Amino acid sequence: MPKRVDLSLTIELPENHEAERLTIEPDGRVRLIDKSGKELIPARVERATHYERAKGPKYQARVSIDRNYVSIGGLEELARFDHFIVIDTNTTEVNGMNVSVAFFIVCRLIPEAAGFRLTSIDNRGHAYEFQGTKSSAETLAMLKVANDTVRGPDVLGKAKVAFVTDCDLANHETISKRERALYGEHYLPEGFALICASADTGQELTNKLNRFPRLYRRGNL
Repeated sequence: MPKRVDLSLTIELPENHEAERLTIEPDGRVRLIDKSGKELIPARVERATHYERAKGPKYQARVSIDRNYVSIGGLEELARFDHFIVIDTNTTEVNGMNVSVAFFIVCRLIPEAAGFRLTSIDNRGHAYEFQGTKSSAETLAMLKVANDTVRGPDVLGKAKVAFVTDCDLANHETISKRERALYGEHYLPEGFALICASADTGQELTNKLNRFPRLYRRGNL
């Protein structure tokens, strides 16, 4: 029997709020209304899909956003990022040395009148190879990609960029807030955040995209 998957929406209210009611719009947007009838912007929202297991909930997808609304469908949260990077890393031993290959694609979700349109930023996939890594190769890969993005020809400015990953799930929030290092003593650069998406389970867009690198690596695309 398929596992029951639950959707949870966590809304952190600002200080001294006067929230009075909550409504769900036809497009799935969740709105908070204060006593004066105005829309209240939450301090932070989290949307997650998960199922129960003996050792605790298994998250299939989870995303947190500061100062914005949350939605039932979850695509609005993705569309708020300038672009997002779906990354997966595989490590094997070659001649006694760890060799890791990180494959990633760079996408953007564009709101349109009829819904959303998923596009590739550059119409290609990318692969980085690392040799001799002694800890998480995927966090090293994310650090490398983030720094390459920051040093690239396009200035990020106030843009927000997300990594879609199933690596180090328990620390996504503290890494995104730069309260915890991403790799070694290095922190995720400003403007970047981590989004949780399992490649093994789940039917969210981020789950499906996170399977893409694995399919490519196995020669199924």
